[in-house]
Amino acid sequence: MQTTKERLIAALQDAEARTLATYQSSWSGLTEDQVEENRDSYGENVLTKGQDNSIWKRIVESIINPFTVILLLIALVSSSSSFSSFSLEGFALSKNCEVTRLLATFLA
Repeated sequence: MQTTKERLIAALQDAEARTLATYQSSWSGLTEDQVEENRDSYGENVLTKGQDNSIWKRIVESIINPFTVILLLIALVSSSSSFSSFSLEGFALSKNCEVTRLLATFLA
């Protein structure tokens, strides 16, 4: 089986009549009978369009990934630990821990 490049080179090197005979073609193109025969053999020459993704589906797909899910879980745990202590001491302690954690993260 020849590659496209090899077929093109052979078509350029052969005589015009022989090339047209090889590909069963003519300068005027296909006849109506050939068109109908090709449609029966190969089907309609129609491009099928894929299904469009809705804007909501694209937003969900862009947001839901493992990294985002982990960040959301960390935020949930962090917020629940802050709100679980109702005393001012617990709130101050949790904020102090968060500040210490942030400083450790940036200084590391």
